[in-house]
Amino acid sequence: MKKIINHILEFKRIYLLLLVIGTMFYLLAGCMDTTMPGEANKRILAVNTYVADSANPSDRAPLSGVTVRVYDLDANPNVPIQEATTDNMGIAGFNLQIPLIGRTYRVVAEYNSLSQDSTIVICDDRGVDFVFLKTGCLNVCPRINNNDFGSGGMISDTISNRGDNRVYISPSLQNPSTAIITYDIFNPDTSCSAISFNVTIESAAGVIYENPTQYYTIDPMNFVIQPGQHKQLTITFRAPIKDTLDRVVLRRNTQSKIDSMFAVRLRISTSVNCTQDLDLYSIVTAVPDLSPIINLRAYNQKTPQKPTPEHEVYFFGNASRTINNTGEYPPLKGNIWVDVDDNNPTAIPPLEPILKIVPNTGIIGMKVWRSGFPENDFYNVVQLIANFQNDPTHSSGYTSTELRGIQVGDVIAFQLGPDSYTLIYIRRVDNGTEQTSSKQSGIEFRAISGIYVN
Repeated sequence: MKKIINHILEFKRIYLLLLVIGTMFYLLAGCMDTTMPGEANKRILAVNTYVADSANPSDRAPLSGVTVRVYDLDANPNVPIQEATTDNMGIAGFNLQIPLIGRTYRVVAEYNSLSQDSTIVICDDRGVDFVFLKTGCLNVCPRINNNDFGSGGMISDTISNRGDNRVYISPSLQNPSTAIITYDIFNPDTSCSAISFNVTIESAAGVIYENPTQYYTIDPMNFVIQPGQHKQLTITFRAPIKDTLDRVVLRRNTQSKIDSMFAVRLRISTSVNCTQDLDLYSIVTAVPDLSPIINLRAYNQKTPQKPTPEHEVYFFGNASRTINNTGEYPPLKGNIWVDVDDNNPTAIPPLEPILKIVPNTGIIGMKVWRSGFPENDFYNVVQLIANFQNDPTHSSGYTSTELRGIQVGDVIAFQLGPDSYTLIYIRRVDNGTEQTSSKQSGIEFRAISGIYVN
């Protein structure tokens, strides 16, 4: 009996010694968590996948769409315990329950019939890298405006056609105010096949305030880009009419500020498992924009200094004058133009600039609304419009023929429709006697186009 007891005691000493040795080994190896939180620790395995050129393996980029499987070799080496696909950054993450003494795993990455694997012992957070070389066709993510799809996360942009980052209300449903934004999409891998794209409108709480399909047009929504080729994706916003905007703002009026923003969330999906999300915003205003300075020369006027005439017209709302390339006289394009009584180079100045409306342009008429008006007062758009609306004669006295005797400081009003107007402020009047290089007649002005009077 005594001998048996001695054997048991000897066995316990050996067991304790082995336990101490084993514990020291795992502590030195880094697989023992000294905090001892429990039977197992939650650990993260991050798998990073890249694509590289076989001629220069160090030049690599994240590779999405790689299938990654994790096998527990200490349990069942033939059945994966977790599976995931790498995201746009080429990353797949796994949460593992790791015993304090660590565990052995096999990680397998598969892409386009290519496979790589790695066997690792995990006792802490770990990362594993797989690099796939371009052998044949191995598409990388496309690029949008020179950035990889998803590399910067969500893209947020404001669509506007004005300097104040706003969009003006539409004069009518048939003639909407529009603003456009364009994205350049590129298939960078010239050795691979074409990439197909699909654009969808996604729902997002707190982002889409109105049905976006009423206001946004995406062109194209489905397309294919060949290797090494570009494609432009165009998103057009159509502003609502004033009555619609008023109802929208009234319905949203639960905050201290006016909410007149429209929005759409787009998702661009691809055949190579890369996606890019776009949040696009359009802020609508009922205050029209003030144009840059427009210098409109006399249409078809020839002078000794200008023997070849130009055919300048102006479209209301544009940031500059336009050349009518067809050159017919009188012009059939544009909204307004400047004429003189004698267009021949033998005509002797002064030749008064005569303001005319382009025929069949739809403008009802024009008149001098104010004379000797201070220029700075014209730039106070909100107050100017209020003064115009409150003038009981704002809708009367218009002519559709011509205006002569234009002077600096004149505010000329144009009636575009029953409730729609444009105002221009005359900054300069030339009759050909000035020290100019062409000796042409003309006017210089700034415009406020699209004033709607209820």
